[in-house]
Amino acid sequence: MKGFCPKCETEREFVKIRKEETYPVKGEPITIMANVLTCGTCGTDVFDEAVDGENLSLAYSQYRKQKGLLGPEEIKKIRERYGLSQRGLAALLGWSPATIARYELGSLPSVAHNDQLCRFSKDVAYARSLFEASASKLGNLERKRVEKALGSCRADSVPEKISRILLSLYSRHGESLRGRRRPDLDRLAEMAVFFAAKCPGIAKSKLLKMLWYSDFLCYRRTLCSMSGAVYCHNYFGPVPLAHDLVMAYMERMQFIALKPQSYGEVEGETVEPVAEFEADLFSPQELKVLEDVLRKFKSCSPTVLGKMSHKERGYTETQLGEPISYEYAMTLKAIE
Repeated sequence: MKGFCPKCETEREFVKIRKEETYPVKGEPITIMANVLTCGTCGTDVFDEAVDGENLSLAYSQYRKQKGLLGPEEIKKIRERYGLSQRGLAALLGWSPATIARYELGSLPSVAHNDQLCRFSKDVAYARSLFEASASKLGNLERKRVEKALGSCRADSVPEKISRILLSLYSRHGESLRGRRRPDLDRLAEMAVFFAAKCPGIAKSKLLKMLWYSDFLCYRRTLCSMSGAVYCHNYFGPVPLAHDLVMAYMERMQFIALKPQSYGEVEGETVEPVAEFEADLFSPQELKVLEDVLRKFKSCSPTVLGKMSHKERGYTETQLGEPISYEYAMTLKAIE
């Protein structure tokens, strides 16, 4: 494309390049790989409103990822799941319709609003209580849509109970133990699906360590974990905190299936994928992390991988049952 170059003081051909740039978002510096227009003759950076707007959107997206905030499409899906208009959702939550509209157009939700939206999405009993308190504020058709949506949701199902327990457990730990991300069990489950599909017959013990390496490697490269899971020092290496509940959630939600398996004289379990891997949930950087962990450890036996993980500082400098800080990601030895 062509435009006026202020340095050359004439019209020039512009070239789009990619380079690191930092944008202030809510008072915090957010660094992204931005698209920048430069003069093809003198190399001067040239401001373009549309390109700068795209970069700002990327910075906002990165900020949301780091803080665990819902994006516009996620908020819209929550609303549409219950058959609600923006005005209807605002009525149930006790907000103004303009607030919902702003969030769906890309504004960053406050932490309090974000938490309330997440609870409304995941806690059917809470959603039902809000509806019962404010149903009179909805029109007849909208009220019927919400009643139908709530009727099709099973409150207090086993996976929901497990999810609440795990999210509560993980959320009690600070950002340094969650890798600066809000816990997301479905993301963790998708990571398990990825490795189970790529490594047929993978041992559960090996999978758990590959999840740890993936989250910690992602934090090392991006300063943000992939799933927000908390990991702890276990007899056989680093594993997600309450890993038995984690695996039960994945199995109940039909992400994976666990199969009994013997390894010589040792009894264990293997993991098989049930769902298809949803690559769209992850950024290109995150997918690269998963591929690198797969390439590094695919051929390792559970025993060999266990020995590798035992040499990591995150393991050697913690005690049995102690959570492992993501700061140890910077000291990983087995993979970079």
